[in-house]
Amino acid sequence: MRKEQRRNIKYLKREEWEQLRGCIDNVRDKLIIEILYSTGMRVGELSKLRIEHIDFAESFVFIPWEDTKTKTTRTVYIPRESLNDIKAYLRLTKRKKGLLFALAKR
Repeated sequence: MRKEQRRNIKYLKREEWEQLRGCIDNVRDKLIIEILYSTGMRVGELSKLRIEHIDFAESFVFIPWEDTKTKTTRTVYIPRESLNDIKAYLRLTKRKKGLLFALAKR
């Protein structure tokens, strides 16, 4: 991004983040917000995230170039707590492969 195109990026303060999480009751939606916040993934990347692209042992997510805005392969770290939440979600949904979330396009 060129210097004149840069935007001021705003981040949530820790208490704002906790307040946001507290407002979400749905397990899936809470996990979506958690993954986006903890990894920095883009919504488009998350919507195409496959269970097979999550490395639970090494704590990272592989994002194929086809699924990225910049058309470059990315590997992002995912915190252990988020991985544990994903495992619980997968047990709840009884899925082992395919898309992690079925997100509707707008």
